[in-house]
Amino acid sequence: MSEMNIEEYFDSLPDDTKMINVSNKGLTYLPSLSKFKNLEELCCNGNQLSSLPELPNSLMRLYCYENQLSSLPELPNSLTSLSCHHNQLSSLPELPPNLHMLQCYRNKLVSLPKLPDTLEHIDCSNNELIELPQLSKNLTGLYCVHNKLTLLPELPNSIMELSVAFNYIQSLPTLPEELDSLWCQGNRITSLPALPKKLKGLYCCSNRLKEFPEFPETLKFLTCMYNDVKCPEKFIIQNDIYYSKRLID
Repeated sequence: MSEMNIEEYFDSLPDDTKMINVSNKGLTYLPSLSKFKNLEELCCNGNQLSSLPELPNSLMRLYCYENQLSSLPELPNSLTSLSCHHNQLSSLPELPPNLHMLQCYRNKLVSLPKLPDTLEHIDCSNNELIELPQLSKNLTGLYCVHNKLTLLPELPNSIMELSVAFNYIQSLPTLPEELDSLWCQGNRITSLPALPKKLKGLYCCSNRLKEFPEFPETLKFLTCMYNDVKCPEKFIIQNDIYYSKRLID
């Protein structure tokens, strides 16, 4: 779809359109969305957009990743899912109160706005973040690999997956009881906190660990190379990953 006919395409759509998909069309701009009062989903990823028009108040899902966006417009309160990764964003606008998913990795973010309590999943990896705001009490997945973090905020008990690899973290806060997998390799951690009883995967290689805490019986996968401590004998190494002997036997 060329720039000349994107306006023709929008004009051809009925006013009550609920979903617009103009992904991967080589677009450099989008016309006004003002006539689409019922629009719920906008897919404009994979273009060359440097900005977006004003968004309708009905919008629930916005997929604008893989563009050249340096900023986002005001986000409607109705928005529940935002995928804006692989852009040139240095900041985000105020996040809507009903947002459940935020994917903003591979941008130039130096900070994040306040996170709504409804947020369940956030991936802010590959940015320039030096700290994180207070986390949502309903968060189940936090992914912030390859940033400049030196510490983490208090972790809510709801988190099941935590990925904070390749930062500058020296210590971790208390780990949530529901945590299933922890990726913290490539940091400066000298000791780990008590490990949750439900933990299945621990990836902590390339740190400064001198000892391990007690491993839970549920632990199945472990990477612990390039530390100042040996892996326990109850694990067997295969392809740089230590497996619990219970899985091998």
